[in-house]
Order: sequence, then C-alpha cells, then structure tokens
Amino acid sequence: MSVEQTIVALDQMSLEDIDVFLSREDNTIPTVKIGLELYLKYGAELVHKIHRQYKKHIFLDLKLHDIPKTVERAIHSLKDLPITFLTVHLSGGEAMLKAAALEAQRSLPHCKILGVSFLTSLEESDLHSLFGIKNTEEAFLNLFRVADKAHVHGVICSPHEIALVKKYFPNLLAITP
Repeated sequence: MSVEQTIVALDQMSLEDIDVFLSREDNTIPTVKIGLELYLKYGAELVHKIHRQYKKHIFLDLKLHDIPKTVERAIHSLKDLPITFLTVHLSGGEAMLKAAALEAQRSLPHCKILGVSFLTSLEESDLHSLFGIKNTEEAFLNLFRVADKAHVHGVICSPHEIALVKKYFPNLLAITP
C-alpha cells in the first residue's frame, strides 16, 4: 500500500495532537478521516482548518442512516465543505442511497459517497441474531449490489470482503478502515 492510499483517522486525537501530527514535515499522508465524535465536537470549522492549513483531503465518516429526505438534507447541510469522501449506511436502502448520491452531486460535487456495509465490530453471531443472516458472503453481496445499483462510489468493508467487491463490483471503490 502506498502513502497515497493511506487514510489516517484523527478520531482519538485532541486538537493539539492533530496539529502536531499534521504539522510534521515528514507527513505526506494526503487524506485524513474525521469521525462522528470529532465532527460533532468541532464541526465544519475543523474540516475547513485541516483542508486549508494542512492541504489534506477529508474523509468525513458520519455513517448517515435515516429516511431518504433526512439524509438528503443532511448532505445538503454539508454544502461547500471540502470533503473528498462521506459515509452512509448501505442498510438505509436503495432509495436512501440514491438520494444521498444525487444530493452529493448537487451540494458536494467533488465528494465520493461510500457505503458502510456492516460495522466491523459486529461478529457473525451478531449478524445472525440481529438480521437473521446465516450466509455472510451473500449478505455482503446483497449490500454491495444495492450500492452499485444506487450509484454510490464505493464501500467500506473489512479486508475479507475486498475480493468480493473486486470480483463482482469492479466499479466500486473498496476502502478498509
């Protein structure tokens, strides 16, 4: 993996730690991830600061998941933020994903929408008890199929699912946390 493909999560850092990390002369990482907690705490100003001051691409990991109109409005509220990637949950369904992709084209034309399949913290037993999933490969394929049909740009998945994405959905980006 090259530096260009690496995304560093800033989520557990303080503002001071973020500044120290991003100020390092040897820091050539082009993209940083801002998760839900960090975004809720510091908001759009942090996104603008990192982009403006450190010239980094922003992966805004909000994992949006709601009815289509609410997700559409949420994405509209991010209008003009310099973000390269934004996450939504694939389990929100095709209508929600289409609404997200369409609004991103209007409000965030340089942003790629990435769909979160299942949270990596979920065990196979969780998938079975929560969703009745017995065949996890089939469940991932179903979500990736919906992502592809809804024209999102890519999916967030564990290393185990990358081969499935590349084999069956070569147009989707596969990003691993």
